[in-house]
Amino acid sequence: MTVEDRTSFGDRKVYSVPERWEDLRGPDHGVLEMPVTLHWVEDRRIRLEEPGELRMGYRAVICEGLAEDQERYLNPDLLRSIWADMVLPPRVRSLWRARFPEHLPENSHGVL
Repeated sequence: MTVEDRTSFGDRKVYSVPERWEDLRGPDHGVLEMPVTLHWVEDRRIRLEEPGELRMGYRAVICEGLAEDQERYLNPDLLRSIWADMVLPPRVRSLWRARFPEHLPENSHGVL
């Protein structure tokens, strides 16, 4: 097997993306209580006013959540405000940008 023949887990993993931007209805302030299925740490509370926590929590929802989870936890304005700084797998970023090109900036440096 050559390097070119290998595929990574990220290439095979199934990622979800909501159908419509308007379906994102997460809170815009306060604290999110994340389920363990999305955020695998002891303290799963995400303070939305803390930029680092917000990026970490939103990354977990985007990478691990189903569309229903994303609709429940992601706020469209908050997501738009941190999108360029989020560290995401390239395929995840591409999937979200393809679905929501008018809402998410194209040029971003937060790629794994």
